[in-house]
Amino acid sequence: MKKSGFVKNAVWVDYDSDKEEELVVAYEWDGIKAFKKDGKKYKETYLTDKKGWWNFAMPMDVNQDGKLDF
Repeated sequence: MKKSGFVKNAVWVDYDSDKEEELVVAYEWDGIKAFKKDGKKYKETYLTDKKGWWNFAMPMDVNQDGKLDF
């Protein structure tokens, strides 16, 4: 089992508009990762290169461009 870190918040959301929800996780003293389904497994990707004391990931369209922001 792979260790993930100290999870502060997680949310299921379709952040890339592919009609399938991904798990987006905010970590304390790390970053925000998305876990996207790839066949029968999930592939993890950082959504930001900023690492810090993340408390939550809140998806919303802040700049009103039709895409979710965190």
